[in-house]
Amino acid sequence: MIPSPWVGIVLALAAFRLTRFVGWDSMPILLKARVKLTGENRSRRGEDVFGNEVWYQHPGIARLIFCAWCVGFWICCAVYISWIEEPRWTLYAAIPLALSSIVGLVSKNWDP
Repeated sequence: MIPSPWVGIVLALAAFRLTRFVGWDSMPILLKARVKLTGENRSRRGEDVFGNEVWYQHPGIARLIFCAWCVGFWICCAVYISWIEEPRWTLYAAIPLALSSIVGLVSKNWDP
């Protein structure tokens, strides 16, 4: 089943926002979850600008989470399957995420 153009745009913006949540947002609960999943460690070696070197106990998971193409694909699959199973409730959840995406994109690109 293919969504209408407006529904497709809402789902795409919601998937974009979820991808940003998973990979790059700095909310403390998300940071803790990423550190726990990837096994992130920081050691003082003085090798980079800030004196920290980051390495992961689970580099495959880290590559998956921090790759927009990889994590975005899986999030898009989940959003689409959710829309197929429960279109109404998926859109109820997706609309605030889509609006948040628009606000973030506008403020980043057009706000002085």
